[in-house]
Amino acid sequence: MSSQLIDAIVKAENTEQRQTAADALAAFAKSEGLVKVVATIESLNPLLENKKSIPHREGGLLALGALATVFGQAVEPFLIPQMPKVFELYSDKMVVVRQAAEVASKAIMALPTRYAVRLLLPVIFHAIKESKWYSKIGALDILSGLTQSAPQQISAALSDIIPIVSETMWDSKPEVRDQATKTVTDCFNVVGNPDLISSIPYLVGCINRPEEAADCIHQLAATTFVTTVEEPTLAIMCPLLVRGLAERTPSIQRQTAVIIDNMCKLVENPAHAVQFLPKLLPGLDRMIEIGASPELRSVAERARATLVRVGGGEPGSKDQVVTIAYTVSAEQVLEVLKTKAAFVKVSDFSAALLAYVSTLCSELIASRNFEKDAWVSSIVPYLAAVGSEAEVATLAEESTPSTLTTTPRTPSPTLLLLMLRRVSFFATASSRSPTEV
Repeated sequence: MSSQLIDAIVKAENTEQRQTAADALAAFAKSEGLVKVVATIESLNPLLENKKSIPHREGGLLALGALATVFGQAVEPFLIPQMPKVFELYSDKMVVVRQAAEVASKAIMALPTRYAVRLLLPVIFHAIKESKWYSKIGALDILSGLTQSAPQQISAALSDIIPIVSETMWDSKPEVRDQATKTVTDCFNVVGNPDLISSIPYLVGCINRPEEAADCIHQLAATTFVTTVEEPTLAIMCPLLVRGLAERTPSIQRQTAVIIDNMCKLVENPAHAVQFLPKLLPGLDRMIEIGASPELRSVAERARATLVRVGGGEPGSKDQVVTIAYTVSAEQVLEVLKTKAAFVKVSDFSAALLAYVSTLCSELIASRNFEKDAWVSSIVPYLAAVGSEAEVATLAEESTPSTLTTTPRTPSPTLLLLMLRRVSFFATASSRSPTEV
């Protein structure tokens, strides 16, 4: 039956009829259940890859969008892997195919919970770096959309996002440059540091126009920083600071060092600063070595000392403070889920669902999010197809670390993994002298 419906999509006379046929395929797939939709999605691949037929490519995209709309979040683990093909078709020669690619991508990317942002970024980054210019615009637009639907998660990922998106601001196509500028502005706006709100247009502008960096540094040097500085703030400031340290004008170098010193004094968590040490220390070291005046070298030394202190110590030194990081892998979480989800019958379908959920949960751990709602929304919608409502709800409850704070139960295996990580840290730390930790 599904093959007949796919034929109807291809043979439709226009886009409107093709959309109607795609909706019919999605409705039939819904009646068959989620387990069988995997085969339906696979059967659409030849349509997407058909270089000679416009109806095939357009129809395949419309069908993916219709499946996303009908099934919702449950089909996400099987549609997200299709996104590279969808982004590629953003650059199709035919307008109707490009329009269908936009419809499909927005339908699919609307499915994931905001806690899945880290899983989506590699797909988006690949489209930005490797695709043709229409596809780059589509990927950048999707990323802009995520700043609205998942601002906190985008903020936490800015140190990965900014280097990649910034490069597209110098693309040869003006359309790409315009979209990249909008996307970078959207990303900068999620930081939420009130000390920098008025400076965001200047920070974005000096990426587009490096000659404006000196003016931006002048403005920031006059800024009084009072808000705690966290990783997102450092992520949007780092490109400018690196450029400022490389300037030949001593006054710009001095102001850059002052900004680093003032900002770093407000960093409370070494984990937020440590990754920026390799980017900023070389410029400061160069100023200390060949600075134009003793006063300039003194300012650079002061900024360097503050940066190293808040970053946990000299990079590579045995005295560098060890920071606690929750790094439970997806494979470890998967083993936990397998022991708890005994009700799930072993199959390729259930294995794919469990693997996807495990990845989501490991990302929650990495971001130190132990809120019950976050864990429930990362487990229940996906495993509802392989267990009863009660079984899946119980699994979500028992796998949520925050349950320990409200109920007198045995620690969940997921939390035990975290506790073991923390115990190993404290065991290492306690073996050192007070000055070493």
